[in-house]
Amino acid sequence: MKIDYFLNLIDKQTQEMVFPIINYISINYPQAILNDEYSIKSKIPTWRLDDKFVAIGCREHYISIYFDSANAVEIICANTIYCRAQKSCVNFSYRRQLPYDAIYKGIDAAFR
Repeated sequence: MKIDYFLNLIDKQTQEMVFPIINYISINYPQAILNDEYSIKSKIPTWRLDDKFVAIGCREHYISIYFDSANAVEIICANTIYCRAQKSCVNFSYRRQLPYDAIYKGIDAAFR
């Protein structure tokens, strides 16, 4: 899945919320590959770096960020109070400003 295809599937407000995350991955992890084979099945953009991944899903009421490691989730939860966490995923409501600094720390933990 091309990132433009994904962005066209979501509304403008959601695009504005997820674009900084996409941009952060593109700038800081240019070697991470947007994996088309993996993404088409799940319909979410998934970046792979070796055996690690970060994926972004835009659900009806929240944004989900998936990781291959629970450590990334723990780091995000430790740096913000506004998330709902699962084993390898964090969810953020569209109603709040995303905690980008915490998300970036989680991405760094996932890809390093």
